Amino acid sequence: SRPLMLRMKFLPYMARTFGCRNGLKTLSQSGANAYERYTLGMLQKWGMSHGAIKKWQPFFYQWGLYAKDVLVKLRAHNQDRKKIAHDNQIPPRNDSSAPIGSVTPLRHELSARRYLWHMSAFEKLYRQGTMFSLGAIDSSSAC
Repeated sequence: SRPLMLRMKFLPYMARTFGCRNGLKTLSQSGANAYERYTLGMLQKWGMSHGAIKKWQPFFYQWGLYAKDVLVKLRAHNQDRKKIAHDNQIPPRNDSSAPIGSVTPLRHELSARRYLWHMSAFEKLYRQGTMFSLGAIDSSSAC
């Protein structure tokens, strides 16, 4: 049917936009389990088959782990910078270019408005078979 073909053609865009970008708020505020429920509900609402859901849920799960780790590390890095600036009476800079590790430079904020750099980096790693877990992104070179 024509509507199904049109929907399948735009599925990667829909997944990135509605699952990854729009899901950042759920992930940030409510955590990985709530994000998983959000994406599963989204796929079910779109009328996706069980096979399509099995294909997309691992992608969303891995994005959730990646994004949550980045969000936590960015928040910690920004808090550390503010504390150091306050302790030394230095005005805080807006530039946060210190790397978190080999995967995630801090200069790339992860937000609904600025998520595409992370999406691109994540998709490359995901296609290579890189699997994430909470705390997987090396923060030894942060700050």
